[in-house]
Amino acid sequence: MKKFEKNLERWAKESVPDVLDKVLEQKGMPTPQKPPRSRRLGRLVPLLMLPIIAVLALMLTPSEDLEASSVYLDFETAIEIQVDEENRILDLIGDNVSGQAFVQILKENPDWENADLDEFLPVLFETAQMRGYIQAESPVLVGTKADEMARKDELKAMVIARMQNLPMQARPFGEIYDPASESMEASENPEMTGRMSMMRWTLIDQIMDADSTYTLETLEPLSLGELIALSQSLDVDVNMHPRMRP
Repeated sequence: MKKFEKNLERWAKESVPDVLDKVLEQKGMPTPQKPPRSRRLGRLVPLLMLPIIAVLALMLTPSEDLEASSVYLDFETAIEIQVDEENRILDLIGDNVSGQAFVQILKENPDWENADLDEFLPVLFETAQMRGYIQAESPVLVGTKADEMARKDELKAMVIARMQNLPMQARPFGEIYDPASESMEASENPEMTGRMSMMRWTLIDQIMDADSTYTLETLEPLSLGELIALSQSLDVDVNMHPRMRP
């Protein structure tokens, strides 16, 4: 530390020449007594430390978390797509066992991260078809989650509209459905198994509310198409969207 102070003092003296003595000498005025070196150095060090402290404070300030919204897709394979406010992909998450395996395949492509959701959807469905993660004419459940209802509805409408206008080779699915209400706590339900997803749980929950004779044990083995048909027979509010715009 003493060596550092000596070097710092020498740097200050060489970088900022003290010309005051010479000026006063030419004017015939007495030269003021200089403060001891230790006092001058004590005043200089805090000034030099200020920018260092500012940089460290900036580096240590925690960055704000991105406000992510989520898109849920279930076509027996269920995944969650987390996006930022510009609909660029932050993460892909498997929402059931099949979805977890499918996400691993999607993440083999290094371009998935920060990809535009609108451009990624055809890639997703083409890959699902090629790898056997979606059956021909399989219905698709679509759901969204966001901090604000307007954002949630806007995101869902965008995804459904995009799915309705995909190229033919990227449209292996059947009709598109979205439950009128969605249970956001489904992923934490202790009764869920590897086949269940948030969207499937939402549908099963609504069926059990409509007819208490149905139980989780009787509904869980049903396919997604069978669950949708049953919900429609019980007048459960599930919105249907044709896979292609007229």
